[in-house]
Amino acid sequence: MAKRRKLKALKTARQVEYHPPSDEHIAEFARKVCQGLGETVDKRYEMAGAHFGLASFLRVVASIRVQQLNQKKEEVLDSDPKLK
Repeated sequence: MAKRRKLKALKTARQVEYHPPSDEHIAEFARKVCQGLGETVDKRYEMAGAHFGLASFLRVVASIRVQQLNQKKEEVLDSDPKLK
């Protein structure tokens, strides 16, 4: 019984703030996607500008989605004491 009370005491409501992936992660992901598509679908995906275009598109999509998620302002229960 005491253990259950202790666990409940550790739970706190926190505001969640989302952040997009770094530009480096997005660029690397886009490069790998284009490389894979170039090997399996069409060599044109491996052209120099293809992964830059995909990376730009992914940055815009990630930015929009992060804004949407951060507007909700929902609190979540967090029971991990290391995150406090």
